[in-house]
Amino acid sequence: MNHFILCASDCEHYNGTTEPALSIAQDRLIQKKWPIYPKTRNRKSFQVGDKCLVYIGGLKNLGGFLIGEFEIQSIDENKRKEPVDNVDLYTGIPDKLLIIRDYKVYQKPREAKPILKKMPFFPKNEKKWGVILIGGCRKVTKDQYLLLSGIQ
Repeated sequence: MNHFILCASDCEHYNGTTEPALSIAQDRLIQKKWPIYPKTRNRKSFQVGDKCLVYIGGLKNLGGFLIGEFEIQSIDENKRKEPVDNVDLYTGIPDKLLIIRDYKVYQKPREAKPILKKMPFFPKNEKKWGVILIGGCRKVTKDQYLLLSGIQ
């Protein structure tokens, strides 16, 4: 079983307004589908039963926080080219869809940076800490996952 941090980021609408990452993540959880795009890091590593933490990117609306977690029920190769996010957003068509079995939204979201600072992959230059989440996904160990999820 693998463990991941999946990121939702603010996204621009075709009309120029911005959809907050929190809203995007919440919609994905409600639909029980998480999109995996052609350039998503670790996109070939996902397996049924893997556990994923949901991280909100950006600086507003819980940006920088982990808001929940889920388990992968199945992986859809998205041959029908089904969008997950609102069609008015510049997100594109995902290659794969992670179908969510069980998801849990934290009563109290967890600030990620103080926990991530304890990880061996945290950069020495703290100002560049966002690089660890580039590509929308970070694979972590089970112990790191448990620490981030608040279980450990």
